[in-house]
Amino acid sequence: MTTQTQNTLSTKGADLALSVERVLSKLTVCLNQETEAVKQNNRDAAALLQEEKMQLMERYKGLSESLEKDSTQFDNLDDHIRAHLKKISADFQIALKDNLLAVKSAHNAVTRLMDRIMTTARRAVMQDQQTYNAYGTFTDNGAKGTMTPTKLNQEL
Repeated sequence: MTTQTQNTLSTKGADLALSVERVLSKLTVCLNQETEAVKQNNRDAAALLQEEKMQLMERYKGLSESLEKDSTQFDNLDDHIRAHLKKISADFQIALKDNLLAVKSAHNAVTRLMDRIMTTARRAVMQDQQTYNAYGTFTDNGAKGTMTPTKLNQEL
């Protein structure tokens, strides 16, 4: 390999490393901000950050595909640059894990709330009816009186 070819590969690898660093850094910041927005129930901010996150993920995907096509691009990188990329990658992994946990927790909270509302609404509708339960047994829900909005709120 000639010196010029080696320098071209080294420059190409350094450019890719710089692009990866920028995207991962921005993505890590975006994930941390989205995590905080989700924890604070700030849906508007979380929605905006989610759009930004998706754009950054597309850029990261492009960089990853470029590296897959030519995996030798990082072969001539300086050890300092490699260590820095590993640190940024580790920070990104932590932010991603925290973000996934926060988003999943928020999703579960909404699911539990919706289940509670639906269960109460079903009880209100079914209170005077005779039905079969999940086991096929005939049940008489009995008359509990009319369900008013006040009673529904008290049930919740």
